[in-house]
Parts: sequence; C-alpha cells; structure tokens
Amino acid sequence: MQNANLHTIKAKQQFGRFSGGSHRPLMAMVEVTNRCNMTCPLCFTSANNVAEEVSLDEVKTRLENLLAVAGTIPVQISGGEPTLHQDLPAIIDYSRQLGFTNIE
Repeated sequence: MQNANLHTIKAKQQFGRFSGGSHRPLMAMVEVTNRCNMTCPLCFTSANNVAEEVSLDEVKTRLENLLAVAGTIPVQISGGEPTLHQDLPAIIDYSRQLGFTNIE
C-alpha cells in the first residue's frame, strides 16, 4: 500500500494538484504512438522520422496516474495514428476497467 501512495504522490507531482472546479482538466490526451501511415507534409509526426510506441505497461501506468489525480475524465487516445498500436484493444479495455467511460 505504501508503494501505491508513493505512486499517487508522484502522479500528482507530474500532473499537478487539481482542486476541482474550473481548475480540473476537462479531458486528457494519452499518446500511445507517434507512428503514422500517412505522410502529410505539415504534420508533426513526420518531423523526426523515428517511430516510437509506448508500451502497454507504460500506458496502463499513465492511465492509473490520470485516474489518481483527475478522476474519470474523458480520455482521447492519440499519437500519430493510434490504430497502428498493436495493443489498442487492450488499452481501451483497461481504460474501461479503470472506470473511464468516454474514450475517443
């Protein structure tokens, strides 16, 4: 349990302490990849040409941190093209298990 409390403290430091009301975020974006199968000339995902993907475990940790500091706010799964992430169905399922109901 002590580890869980430390985890929550670190999450609050990372995301900032929200006091509720207008200071609480209305939604969160969770970036899962910067890979994209399009080559739009003005898009930021083409900037470094290095494909990076966040592991399923890291995405789970980010979602848990978000839940600890902001509650079940709407979550937008983003990145370059999130549907290219091989674990996208598992990410959505885990988001639902945590109580997030508005997942884009």
